[in-house]
Amino acid sequence: IFRTIKLTAVLLIVFCVEINASAYSQRVSLNEKNIPLEQILKEIKRQTGYFFLYDVDLIQQQSKPVTISVKNASIEDVMVKTLRMQPFSWEIKANTILIKPSPKPVTTAKQLQAIDVQGKIVDEKGQPLPGVSVKEKGTANVTVTNTNGSFTLSNVADNALLVLTYIGFESKEIKAEPQIGTVGLSPTLAALNEVVITGYTNYSRNQSVNAATVVTSEKINQVPGLTLDQILQGRVPGMSVISSSGQPGTSASVVIRGIGSVSGSSTPLYVLDGIPIEGTYFQTINPEDIESATVLKDASAKALYGSRGSNGVIVLTTKKGKAGKVAVQYNSQYGFSNLSRPNFIMMNTSQRLQFEEEIGVGFNRTLGPGWTYSPKNPTYTASTPAFRQRADAILDSLRGINT
Repeated sequence: IFRTIKLTAVLLIVFCVEINASAYSQRVSLNEKNIPLEQILKEIKRQTGYFFLYDVDLIQQQSKPVTISVKNASIEDVMVKTLRMQPFSWEIKANTILIKPSPKPVTTAKQLQAIDVQGKIVDEKGQPLPGVSVKEKGTANVTVTNTNGSFTLSNVADNALLVLTYIGFESKEIKAEPQIGTVGLSPTLAALNEVVITGYTNYSRNQSVNAATVVTSEKINQVPGLTLDQILQGRVPGMSVISSSGQPGTSASVVIRGIGSVSGSSTPLYVLDGIPIEGTYFQTINPEDIESATVLKDASAKALYGSRGSNGVIVLTTKKGKAGKVAVQYNSQYGFSNLSRPNFIMMNTSQRLQFEEEIGVGFNRTLGPGWTYSPKNPTYTASTPAFRQRADAILDSLRGINT
């Protein structure tokens, strides 16, 4: 009996294993054309019992229609043919098939063919430029030109870009080739926001130790219809510009880095093209004529201009002629204004007289003839017949006026 029970248990285990294996080892038959990938996966799940795990949004956005024709094929063959033209890979884990994006091959610079780049760098006049930095973009591979302007940069990827940089010249990017020949660099003009103008001389910003702020013409011309001192409001750190009146042409109160005197003036010194001017002179200056405004805020202003610069200095530079073709610039401003219109309905004469009468009855206040000559007024009843007749005539004549 014990052997019989043991043999029966073994047979049951083998039978269950065979059932479980057959549940996930069925053959697949498909004959579909231009069917969505998600629908194909559902059909495979129906025939095999395998579960699919994937990103639904990714499948719907990146998958392509599937055309497949198989008969009694294994699950592996079906998956290979199903995802052959798809940007996905697959993996079977137990009774689940995982669908995931295919890994993209990574191509490094070392995998590309390395070349040695040779060339020569010159300026706009054809003179060699020594010390020009030649760098492979995105890497630490760099070299500089010699006294003849020539260079050689080794181990450069054949599709890389070379970045050429030199002080005082505009940077340039060129494609890497074994022989790039002669490359010219163009000089760059110092931008106004990189130059500090003190009134006596000009300094590059990286050479100036002054606490200065430069406001260029582009920012000045952004605000129309104001005087120059009002335009500088909010554009210079440490400078307060307060307009005491909204009347056009009124000068603003300008204070740089706080009030420096209890009883004295805190107005800064204004210098226009090297000539000191009064603050009220801003009313006659067209902001369109200003090239830049440099605000000197530290002790350097006092060192340059003495006691007059103790409250700071605002150095203004006007626009000047430039070489080249004749250019004409025209700026205009216009605006519209509408009279305000009340959103309520006005009373006519009859309604006004009734309103005055009701105010007189309720509050005994005289607002006009509507209560003065009203029959409800105690003065009316106490008056003579001649007064009452005259009062009635006045009210009748007023009611006839159309307003």
